[in-house]
Amino acid sequence: MSIARDKGIDQWAFYSRVRRGWDPERAATELARSHRRSGRAPSGETWVSIAVRNGIGPQTFWERVDAGFGPATAATRPSIRLKRAPSGELWRDVARRHGIKPATFYARVASGVDPELAATRPGWGGFRRH
Repeated sequence: MSIARDKGIDQWAFYSRVRRGWDPERAATELARSHRRSGRAPSGETWVSIAVRNGIGPQTFWERVDAGFGPATAATRPSIRLKRAPSGELWRDVARRHGIKPATFYARVASGVDPELAATRPGWGGFRRH
């Protein structure tokens, strides 16, 4: 508990972390997210400002960090860009028009199916990966 106090972690936070399954050493030494927000890159710039410069919003940056990304990766890995159909409409919207849920469309594309097929074929059978 004294280690936690020295790191600025109060008793409530320490015991709450232990109850949630953290081992006591981690509970006493890992800083709260608000303290990590001040983290800086070797250049001295904040990771959030690097993320914004790279087209990644602060909310996305912190969601990535909370999901386990390191701050450098969270600030520099490009976001997924949505592809457009020849009509200029997003493939996701084409899929929705064809009665295909966005999650289904994205799962198909992630598994290697061409976006046009993933957005226009209602059944899964017969797809070929590109």
